[in-house]
Amino acid sequence: MKNTKISLALVLSPAALIVLWLPVGSYAGSTHCFGNNPIIDTGQTLCYSDVGGVITCPAPDGVAPQDASYNPPNLQASYTVDDTNLTVVDNRTGLMWRKCPDGLTTSNCNSGTITKILWVTALSACQTAFAGYTDWRLPNLAELSSLIYLGSGGSPYINPLFVGTPSGDSRFWTNTSYPTLLTSVYTVRFDTGIQLGTPKSSTYYVRCVRGGP
Repeated sequence: MKNTKISLALVLSPAALIVLWLPVGSYAGSTHCFGNNPIIDTGQTLCYSDVGGVITCPAPDGVAPQDASYNPPNLQASYTVDDTNLTVVDNRTGLMWRKCPDGLTTSNCNSGTITKILWVTALSACQTAFAGYTDWRLPNLAELSSLIYLGSGGSPYINPLFVGTPSGDSRFWTNTSYPTLLTSVYTVRFDTGIQLGTPKSSTYYVRCVRGGP
C-alpha cells in the first residue's frame, strides 16, 4: 500500500504544539487509506514562541515555520451535513461519518445515551444498518485523526459539525492495532487532540464511518 505522509499538529497545551508525521496506510489492522486525496489542513491558526507566547506566523519558507503558516484554501475542511440521515460527508476524502457518537441521535446529538464500550463491542456496534447503508465500520487511525481540528478555540479539538463529543477523556476507538503491543489499539483523544495506544480491555467511545475514495 502506498506510504503517504500526513502531518497532524497535536495539542499538548494551549501554547505547545508538536507535529507528528503519520505514514498513512502502514498500520496493522487498517482497512482504508486516503490514496491520492489531499491531506486536510488541521485548522491551526496561531503560532507560538519557544516560551509559549503567541507570535506572528513565519512565512512557509521562513525559519522554523509552524503548522499555522500553512493554510491553502483548497485544503481547508469541507463537509456536507445531512440532518435527516444524521450523516456528514467529508468532501475532501469522500468518507461518510455518522454525525453523532454511537448512542446519540437527533441533529444536535442531544438525545439518547453515549456510553464507553469495549473495543470488541465497538467493532460490532459499527456493523449495523444506518441511514440506508450496511457497510459501516470503525475508522482507522488516519481516518479518525483527519477529524482533529485545531481551529475550534479549545477542547474538544474536532470540527464543530461533529457535535456530541464528550468533555474530559474523550478517546474514540480506531481499528488500528498498536504495533508493539497487540492487546492494544490506537485511540484518538479529542479533548487534547492526540493519538495514543489503549488496551482493548478499556472502554471508550465510538464514531462510525463508511465509504471513501
